[in-house]
Amino acid sequence: MPEPTVENKRSKKKPKAPPSPPPKKKVVDNRPEVLVQKAAAAARKLAANGEHTEALQMMAQAFEKLDEAEGIDPWEPGTLLTWASSQPRPVELMARFVVSLEDPDDARFPIHEALKSWDELSRLAFATWAIRAWWAS
Repeated sequence: MPEPTVENKRSKKKPKAPPSPPPKKKVVDNRPEVLVQKAAAAARKLAANGEHTEALQMMAQAFEKLDEAEGIDPWEPGTLLTWASSQPRPVELMARFVVSLEDPDDARFPIHEALKSWDELSRLAFATWAIRAWWAS
């Protein structure tokens, strides 16, 4: 009687998947125009969460010339407007704009004069706010 033969089935090995590429590092874009837009967007988010004072402070940071302004931290709009009154007119208008977000009637913000006198980054900060306008009050 013949001996039974056992077939050895070879298992097919699945081909190895190519190694996945390493995760991409998030590129930090430090161009001034990107930082201005990020500050204005962060201010909008704070306002949406009801953090009005922080939103106003963040919006002020979108204007580079308000970096050293008095009345931003801690938030004191009267102090900010007093400080701004001794600054060049474009800087005063930046402060008036930020204060007008809290109280539009108190700050009297002349939009046309501001847009005409501001540099590109300041107009970008305003435009970023204006695209999705929010008010703190």
